[in-house]
Amino acid sequence: MALLEVAQSQFGPDPVVGDGRGEVLVRLHRVAHTFGNGTRALDDVSLDIRRGEFLSLVGPSGCGKSTIMRMIAGLTRPSEGEIRMVGAEGDRQDVSIVFQDATLLPWRTVLANVALPLELRHVSRREREAAARAAIELVGLRRQIRVLPRQLSGGMRMRVSIARALVSHPPLLLMDEPFGALDEITRQQLQNELLRIWSQERCTIVFVTHSVMEAVFLSTRIAVMTPSPGRIADVFNVPIPYPRSDDLRTAPEFSSQVAAVSRSLHRNMAGEASC
Repeated sequence: MALLEVAQSQFGPDPVVGDGRGEVLVRLHRVAHTFGNGTRALDDVSLDIRRGEFLSLVGPSGCGKSTIMRMIAGLTRPSEGEIRMVGAEGDRQDVSIVFQDATLLPWRTVLANVALPLELRHVSRREREAAARAAIELVGLRRQIRVLPRQLSGGMRMRVSIARALVSHPPLLLMDEPFGALDEITRQQLQNELLRIWSQERCTIVFVTHSVMEAVFLSTRIAVMTPSPGRIADVFNVPIPYPRSDDLRTAPEFSSQVAAVSRSLHRNMAGEASC
């Protein structure tokens, strides 16, 4: 799965709608969701997720970003519309999800936590431990392999959660605000690490965040959502080439893209307030 080529042309002040390049892995078609209490969380959401891309969902709290994530993972069924796994795998077992809370089992070591998905699939102990060791090495925690979660920092626990999600080499990795509870320094370090892992693993990532700067730094594309009921308001291509370093965070092209996405968010928030 080759990473999408990102155009290096200058972007304009207006959103750039996705140009349709790349094989579609997941297709959301007119998806809506209403909770049991009658709250309409999502309405008429259509979006193609392409193989190898890094797609971020950005929007205000309560706009349905996490609901979309859970529906793609098969944890929640849409009330209306359809979500199809279009790619060759076509199997929800090929989807891994990382939540904001690392959700590690406190009595298990790092190795045992990371190996858990393979254990549940009845992979032999030898095979699952070898795969877990490789995933732990990938996230830079080789020295902590026998440590319990309580002995790790918040950033390290999140690395373990990411390693656990990657241990089965999923084509699609869903990440629901995984860095939201971390301090800014750790957050930026993990952003850099995530891009390295994405480049190495060549998977597709769908990433939920409230941070426009985080979305611009990481993504090939950004989907901006409206307030509840959530809809896709704009889709931006991020025309900044990879690899991306910390120097990008102070570059004019980074600031311009952050401003463009922020304008879209504020415009849609203002539209909601005037209704």
